[in-house]
Amino acid sequence: LETVGLALQPLGDLGSKRSRGDTSTFMGRIVGTELLEFLQLLDLNKREGVLVVSCPTGTGQISVRGGQIIRARRGDKTSAEAVRSILGLCSGSFLFRTLSPLEAAAPTECQLSIGGAPMDSARAPA
Repeated sequence: LETVGLALQPLGDLGSKRSRGDTSTFMGRIVGTELLEFLQLLDLNKREGVLVVSCPTGTGQISVRGGQIIRARRGDKTSAEAVRSILGLCSGSFLFRTLSPLEAAAPTECQLSIGGAPMDSARAPA
């Protein structure tokens, strides 16, 4: 398990964090817009996996593959609505892990660009 300090770690390091079996796990705390910045790093490095977010009001997940959000859930919200809800969080913790074989084989539920509108609206105050 590796801890990511988003403010301190250079961009190039994200792509080189590999562990046995070509799987990676990153974890950290959410402070301000760092969750959005972390997603942008995943996009830049074309990473594939699941971002699991926990906060006092619940949990959420965003699955990414090749710069696209392919699945997102938070409570009863899915797709772009779930992404906006998750990225609107200003505190909590996150964990990013490689997709399991079952998750990788599951059908794509949405195709949202990480650099697209759901991310922009997450910056706007609720």
